[in-house]
Amino acid sequence: MRILTIFFSLLVQSQLWATSQFNLEKALKTELNRQFKSKSFTISVINLPDNIVVQGKFYKIDVSEDHKLKYIYIGRINTTRVTIQANDTDDYLDYFILYDSLKTVRLVKIYKFNSSHGEGVTSQGWLKQFIGHNTQKSLNVGKNIDAIAGATISVNKLTFDIQSKTRILNDLRAK
Repeated sequence: MRILTIFFSLLVQSQLWATSQFNLEKALKTELNRQFKSKSFTISVINLPDNIVVQGKFYKIDVSEDHKLKYIYIGRINTTRVTIQANDTDDYLDYFILYDSLKTVRLVKIYKFNSSHGEGVTSQGWLKQFIGHNTQKSLNVGKNIDAIAGATISVNKLTFDIQSKTRILNDLRAK
């Protein structure tokens, strides 16, 4: 029964991921058009080694002219306290990170927030704290990242995810 519940949960989660692609395409297209203006660019998937497992995907941006943005991470964070339960898909956020050529965070944007609480993490004012983050300094909620009342889980999980994805991207060899 437990295996069936986990399978059903994963199936539903994959369906929700597919339906959120429209929101991603719109948000990402808007942001990339804003960043690149009329410059042409292509986006290609960065294949990770088998020993690195992430819920989202890394992409490399190739621009016809030199541009500061070079990488994107697109992912989903489960914002519930327990990660394996039947309603895993009820509380989540989908987001992307734009990185520059030095693999430093330039923008974090939440394009889909599906949770009953913790929406303070979607504020661009709060998300600006991550701009400039690289592996030189760790992110600590309550120290260099502001906590948000009512959004403890979302704040901690997003902060951890941004830090870990930045570390993974920095550990990858230049492609």
